[in-house]
Amino acid sequence: QSINNLGGEMGVAYNRPDSLIESYVEEPDRGCVAHLKFDVDEWAAFWLRLEDADLRPYQTLSFDVRADPEPGFTGQMKVELKRNEGTEIVILYVADIGPDWRTMHVDLDDFRPTGTNPPLATRQGVEELVFVFEAAKAGGKGVVYVDDIAFER
Repeated sequence: QSINNLGGEMGVAYNRPDSLIESYVEEPDRGCVAHLKFDVDEWAAFWLRLEDADLRPYQTLSFDVRADPEPGFTGQMKVELKRNEGTEIVILYVADIGPDWRTMHVDLDDFRPTGTNPPLATRQGVEELVFVFEAAKAGGKGVVYVDDIAFER
């Protein structure tokens, strides 16, 4: 397992035959970045444990992202925040992910509950940040690079 700057593990999740290969590559002028290669009929996810982070002081999630200009990737992915052992989940979709690095600034108030999961009762004790590639939104295959993930005031 890889370890993030908060001391939490990072990894991938999917149901076979879907796949997501997590690796880290050197990018010019950036250093090491996450390289996420997915091949899905349903979904695959890259998760980061946040070690019960208190996100109450923060308003924005920011991250740098770009995609290989491979056929199939539509430029969309889902972002999730989870707490209470994953029973409280909020999501949002980000779009316009292209071949050039782009910094996404996502307002934490824009995350919404989905399905039967309740929203986050509080932004205290947030356990996980997840980037999800769904076949319906991301297309079946692609390579996405992620870097400089941060919560900002």
